[in-house]
Amino acid sequence: MSTDSPIIIPFEDADLPKLISIVERVWYLDGDESKDESRTLATIDIAYFIGVSTHRFVVKQDDQILGLIFCSNGETPADYKKWKKLENEATAKAKKLVSTEDFEDYEVFGDVESSLVHEYWNTDTNNPKWEITLFCVNPAIKSQGIGGMLFSHVLNFMKEQGAKHYFLATDDDCDFGFYQHKGLTCKDKAAVKSSTKDFGYAYIYAGDL
Repeated sequence: MSTDSPIIIPFEDADLPKLISIVERVWYLDGDESKDESRTLATIDIAYFIGVSTHRFVVKQDDQILGLIFCSNGETPADYKKWKKLENEATAKAKKLVSTEDFEDYEVFGDVESSLVHEYWNTDTNNPKWEITLFCVNPAIKSQGIGGMLFSHVLNFMKEQGAKHYFLATDDDCDFGFYQHKGLTCKDKAAVKSSTKDFGYAYIYAGDL
């Protein structure tokens, strides 16, 4: 067991494969075996969220990444085009790997949540706010306080930047009870449905800083 304490540091490009693995395990894998389809979908997700996040943090212990949290002040990151290119490449690959129906099911989550996020950014524009764009903890790490550590770090960071309000998008597949415990309240929701399936709801949770 490591004697080093976990540390939170800015994301570096070299961290990308490990972040893809975390997202793949959190959202797509029933077991531990990585698959080309799930890895490609996770690559789309990571590329998208890096591309819309102005600030990106990971928590490391030794050489292991225990979790990640990204946030945005609403501006376009300077390296946006690089990540958009990766997202587009992974999307083209995914469309060859999965059926049209399955890819529609995949895309509907992003479409609904993006719409909610866009609308909330344009609500009360005089109130300075930030978005927590992505928050994931390595599934191999349980009940060690890593999620709380990351969340507290990004709240303190946003406060230092002058933010007064923050929000995030989530859905029924996520543990939004964590956000309720942190004092956030649900501000909006929308049904997540494809042409053949009903996936429940997506939500906007928000809080003051």
